[in-house]
Amino acid sequence: MNEVNLLLSQNPKFKFVEVRFRTGAKTYTYKTMLDVELEEFVLVPIYQDGDEDNAKIKMAKVVSIGEIAHLSSSHNYRWIVQKVDMSHFEHCCEVEENVAKELSKVRAASLRKKLLDNLQEQVGEEGVKLLEASVNFDQD
Repeated sequence: MNEVNLLLSQNPKFKFVEVRFRTGAKTYTYKTMLDVELEEFVLVPIYQDGDEDNAKIKMAKVVSIGEIAHLSSSHNYRWIVQKVDMSHFEHCCEVEENVAKELSKVRAASLRKKLLDNLQEQVGEEGVKLLEASVNFDQD
């Protein structure tokens, strides 16, 4: 048993959190006092060969919260570094998607106008009016 974790668990904010990295199915347990929720992203340290001076920080998704059963383990669980605020990223992606949709609409309208102008050169203004009248589906 890790007595330090046992004592830390007396703080109501203390919890064990299982996370999953994007490139795997396995879950890993970390500890935190942050207010985290399921499906949120967090940053966690990854130590290569136990070398604490060579830690990498990776993003992972929270898949489980509050497994106090880990208190009986003597494993030295690492701390979550911080939560990832995805709001700016999500906003940028939304803006980018909207710009792409609007650009597509503008391009389609521009292409339609070019094609109509080309048709008018071929059949004349009167020809275009006759053709437009033939495709009018309105029933009067």
